[in-house]
Amino acid sequence: MNLLEIGIDIVSVDRVKKLVGKNKGFEERILSKRELKYCRRKKNYIEHIAGRFAAKEAVYKAVNKFVGPTALKDIEIISDGKSPEKTPEVSDSCLLGRSLKKKGFGCRVSISHNRSQAVANAALFKKDNESNNS
Repeated sequence: MNLLEIGIDIVSVDRVKKLVGKNKGFEERILSKRELKYCRRKKNYIEHIAGRFAAKEAVYKAVNKFVGPTALKDIEIISDGKSPEKTPEVSDSCLLGRSLKKKGFGCRVSISHNRSQAVANAALFKKDNESNNS
C-alpha cells in the first residue's frame, strides 16, 4: 500500500448541536441512512454526528486532488466491523467509494471525540495488486 495523501479535520460538538437544532434535516443532508442509523444508536448521538462530519471533511481533503470535488453526502463512513480492527472506512457502496475502488485507491479513517470536540483523519492510499488487505 502506497500512501498518497492525508486529511484532517476538527469540529466543535456544540457547533454541530446548534446546526442540528436550527436546520431541520441537517443530519439527513450530510449523512447516509446507514450513518444515521449508526449514530442514532449511540448514547452520545451529537458527538457521533460531529465525528462523522469531521471524518467526511478529512476524507474530502485527502481525496480532492485525486478524484476531484465530492459532496459530503457522496462520502459514507462505515464502522460495520468488516475489517479485523473494526476501524471506520469509506464504504465501497457510496459514490466516492466506487470511484476510489475503480481507480485502485482505498481510504482509511480514524475518528475520536469527546463532549466538546470531534477530530478525524483520513489516509488515501493506492492499493497494491498483490495484497488483499487494503
